[in-house]
Amino acid sequence: MPLGDGLTTCVLSPEVDHLRPAAAAVERAIVTNRVATWSSALAEASGRVEPVRSFADARGRICREFTQSMTIAGHHEIGRGVACRSRRGSWRLVR
Repeated sequence: MPLGDGLTTCVLSPEVDHLRPAAAAVERAIVTNRVATWSSALAEASGRVEPVRSFADARGRICREFTQSMTIAGHHEIGRGVACRSRRGSWRLVR
C-alpha cells in the first residue's frame, strides 16, 4: 500500500483482511482531501477519517494532517496522523 511505512501496526485485528477497509479509508481521505468512512464486520469495527489541514513541510512536501475516529468492539478511539506526498506522487505516513 502506498501509505505503508513498514513500521505502522494496527490494533484492530491480527488478520490483514480485517484491516483493509480502515487502511483504504485513510488512503482515500488523504488522496482526495475528503472525509472517508469504513467498516469491518469481521473486526467489529468502523470509523471515519477526516483531513484537518494541508501544509508544506520544511522539505517542501505537501502534507495532510488527519484525524481518525474508530469504534472497535464497542470502544471509541480517536487518533491523529500526518501523511506527506513524495516527489514521485505517493503518500507516506510520517506521523
